[in-house]
Amino acid sequence: MALNIRPKAVLLAAAAGLATSGARLKLSETFLLVLSYTAIATCTVVIPIVATTLFPQRMKPRLISTKGWLAAHSPVISATISILIGGFLIAVGLR
Repeated sequence: MALNIRPKAVLLAAAAGLATSGARLKLSETFLLVLSYTAIATCTVVIPIVATTLFPQRMKPRLISTKGWLAAHSPVISATISILIGGFLIAVGLR
Protein backbone atom coordinates (compact mmCIF):
# COMPACT_ATOMS: atom_id res chain seq x y z
CA MET A 1 0.00 0.00 0.00
CA ALA A 2 2.73 2.48 0.92
CA LEU A 3 4.35 2.04 -2.48
CA ASN A 4 1.17 3.28 -4.18
CA ILE A 5 1.26 6.64 -2.42
CA ARG A 6 2.70 9.16 -4.85
CA PRO A 7 3.25 12.79 -3.91
CA LYS A 8 1.24 14.08 -6.87
CA ALA A 9 -1.70 11.85 -5.97
CA VAL A 10 -1.60 12.94 -2.33
CA LEU A 11 -1.42 16.60 -3.35
CA LEU A 12 -4.32 16.18 -5.77
CA ALA A 13 -6.43 14.42 -3.14
CA ALA A 14 -5.61 17.16 -0.62
CA ALA A 15 -6.66 19.83 -3.11
CA ALA A 16 -9.91 17.98 -3.79
CA GLY A 17 -10.54 17.69 -0.06
CA LEU A 18 -9.92 21.39 0.46
CA ALA A 19 -12.24 22.29 -2.39
CA THR A 20 -14.94 19.99 -1.05
CA SER A 21 -14.70 21.22 2.53
CA GLY A 22 -14.56 24.87 1.47
CA ALA A 23 -17.64 24.61 -0.72
CA ARG A 24 -20.07 24.42 2.24
CA LEU A 25 -22.30 21.88 0.54
CA LYS A 26 -25.13 19.78 1.94
CA LEU A 27 -24.28 16.21 2.91
CA SER A 28 -25.95 14.79 -0.19
CA GLU A 29 -24.08 17.22 -2.46
CA THR A 30 -20.78 16.41 -0.78
CA PHE A 31 -21.45 12.70 -1.21
CA LEU A 32 -22.21 13.21 -4.91
CA LEU A 33 -19.05 15.29 -5.34
CA VAL A 34 -16.86 12.67 -3.63
CA LEU A 35 -18.49 9.93 -5.69
CA SER A 36 -17.85 11.88 -8.91
CA TYR A 37 -14.22 12.56 -7.97
CA THR A 38 -13.67 8.89 -7.17
CA ALA A 39 -15.28 7.76 -10.44
CA ILE A 40 -13.16 10.14 -12.51
CA ALA A 41 -9.97 9.27 -10.64
CA THR A 42 -10.47 5.52 -10.96
CA CYS A 43 -11.60 5.53 -14.60
CA THR A 44 -8.08 6.54 -15.68
CA VAL A 45 -6.91 3.18 -14.34
CA VAL A 46 -9.95 0.95 -14.84
CA ILE A 47 -10.65 1.78 -18.51
CA PRO A 48 -7.17 0.81 -19.81
CA ILE A 49 -7.20 -2.39 -17.71
CA VAL A 50 -10.62 -3.46 -18.97
CA ALA A 51 -9.78 -2.52 -22.57
CA THR A 52 -6.50 -4.47 -22.40
CA THR A 53 -8.27 -7.48 -20.93
CA LEU A 54 -10.95 -7.44 -23.62
CA PHE A 55 -8.79 -6.42 -26.61
CA PRO A 56 -5.13 -7.24 -25.86
CA GLN A 57 -3.89 -7.13 -29.46
CA ARG A 58 -5.52 -3.77 -30.20
CA MET A 59 -4.36 -2.18 -26.96
CA LYS A 60 -0.72 -3.32 -26.98
CA PRO A 61 0.52 -0.74 -29.56
CA ARG A 62 -1.47 2.03 -27.87
CA LEU A 63 -0.06 1.18 -24.45
CA ILE A 64 3.51 1.01 -25.76
CA SER A 65 3.08 4.34 -27.54
CA THR A 66 1.55 5.98 -24.47
CA LYS A 67 4.29 4.60 -22.23
CA GLY A 68 6.95 6.09 -24.51
CA TRP A 69 5.22 9.45 -24.64
CA LEU A 70 4.79 9.57 -20.86
CA ALA A 71 8.43 8.60 -20.31
CA ALA A 72 9.61 11.31 -22.69
CA HIS A 73 7.40 14.04 -21.22
CA SER A 74 7.31 13.00 -17.56
CA PRO A 75 9.18 16.03 -16.15
CA VAL A 76 6.96 18.49 -18.01
CA ILE A 77 3.79 16.65 -16.98
CA SER A 78 4.87 16.51 -13.34
CA ALA A 79 5.85 20.18 -13.27
CA THR A 80 2.60 21.26 -14.92
CA ILE A 81 0.43 19.26 -12.55
CA SER A 82 2.38 20.49 -9.52
CA ILE A 83 2.10 24.13 -10.63
CA LEU A 84 -1.64 23.83 -11.29
CA ILE A 85 -2.35 22.13 -7.97
CA GLY A 86 -0.08 24.58 -6.13
CA GLY A 87 -1.87 27.51 -7.73
CA PHE A 88 -5.21 26.06 -6.73
CA LEU A 89 -4.05 25.56 -3.14
CA ILE A 90 -2.77 29.13 -2.99
CA ALA A 91 -6.08 30.43 -4.35
CA VAL A 92 -8.02 28.39 -1.78
CA GLY A 93 -5.72 29.66 0.96
CA LEU A 94 -6.19 33.28 -0.06
CA ARG A 95 -9.98 32.99 0.00
